[in-house]
Amino acid sequence: MKSILIAGGNSGIGRHVAAELVSQGHRVVILGRDQRKGEQTLASFGDAAEHASFHAVDLSTHDGVRHAAERVLKDSDSFDTLVHTTGVMTSEDLRTTDGLHQVFAVTYLSRYHLTQLLMPALRRGHHGRVLMMTAHIPPTIKAASRDSQISDHSTSLRRGNQSNSPITITPHTSPASSQRSEQE
Repeated sequence: MKSILIAGGNSGIGRHVAAELVSQGHRVVILGRDQRKGEQTLASFGDAAEHASFHAVDLSTHDGVRHAAERVLKDSDSFDTLVHTTGVMTSEDLRTTDGLHQVFAVTYLSRYHLTQLLMPALRRGHHGRVLMMTAHIPPTIKAASRDSQISDHSTSLRRGNQSNSPITITPHTSPASSQRSEQE
């Protein structure tokens, strides 16, 4: 049995991953914004819910991420895996209390910040792992500004996904690792 933390595990792909892992008998801690959705998620696990817990947290701010890490570490000093499924998709220029765009704060910055805060707990786990899950955003979506119009991208979403698969796995390499491969 592994101990797994899922940030964003009370909806979407995160909820699906949480349900699968709980059904396999793993201990799962779920972070999410909405207490009601978190309770519904735990209830959907049936008897397996005894292996899961939920913390309502706000990962859109630096203080919120720190608070989330503190709450999680109060209950557990180690994790085998940290799964990031959090994400915000909005065309509006919504800002967090830190003054950051909500998409950047939640989908990117909170993942880095939470991982750094939980790194000691991951090191204490059995072969600690961090898994980042993201949605594919088609290139036809335009960034919102006061002067631009947002295009309807629902048709491009259907057309752009030729395999009809809801998940696309894309390997990521850093420029340094690509240069090493070319030199070898």
